[in-house]
Amino acid sequence: GELTMTDGTISVMRNWLRGNNSIFTGGAGTVIFNGTEQNIFGGNFANVLFANNGLKTVLGNIVVTDSLHIAENVTLNIASFTCNVGGNWSNEGQLISTGTINFDRSSSQVISSGKFNNVSFSGAGTKKLFGILSFHNVSINDSTVDGGTSIDSVSGNWNNNGIFHSSGVVVFNGTSPQQISQSEFNNIAFIGSGVKTALGSLNILGNVTLYNTAHFNAGNFEHYVGGYWTKTAGSI
Repeated sequence: GELTMTDGTISVMRNWLRGNNSIFTGGAGTVIFNGTEQNIFGGNFANVLFANNGLKTVLGNIVVTDSLHIAENVTLNIASFTCNVGGNWSNEGQLISTGTINFDRSSSQVISSGKFNNVSFSGAGTKKLFGILSFHNVSINDSTVDGGTSIDSVSGNWNNNGIFHSSGVVVFNGTSPQQISQSEFNNIAFIGSGVKTALGSLNILGNVTLYNTAHFNAGNFEHYVGGYWTKTAGSI
């Protein structure tokens, strides 16, 4: 069957089940998952709020055309599934993910604090980052990402086919090898034993710091540093 929601709010206290041939159209409404232990079998939504407390487990790919919010004391487990978000992302709780979250809106989006696995930024709208964010792999695809004053840590690869600018710091802290494509950064830090290999020229407006056992492989590229270059114990 088909359920169409034009606007308003639906509160779900238990599980969200969806048959193979069923269709849910979220319109401009909000679905609130406010139980304590809930399973959500994927689907398309407009706005989603994960509220109350406890564990919300997603058991299929999920598309949110507008905003997604994880409330305090809530754990959202997306597992290995894909989540597409077309609006703002706010997280006061905890995210568990081994899959990919795509921010793909054609107008601006705000992404607040959180720990992500793989993340992809696409679409013409600027993606604005706030707070402390951590990522495994980052892909910027024909989009603009504004890091603001945020502190962003990356434990995997950085693939930039768009624009990234920031007045904060990006920390590459992987213990396995990392690849960093051509980009502009404000401040950058290398931590962890994984070799950080540049795949293009890096333009660092501020400072570069190598910590502990970090190793930076500059490749055959020219890199530009506008501030200090500090090596506490790493190598290049």
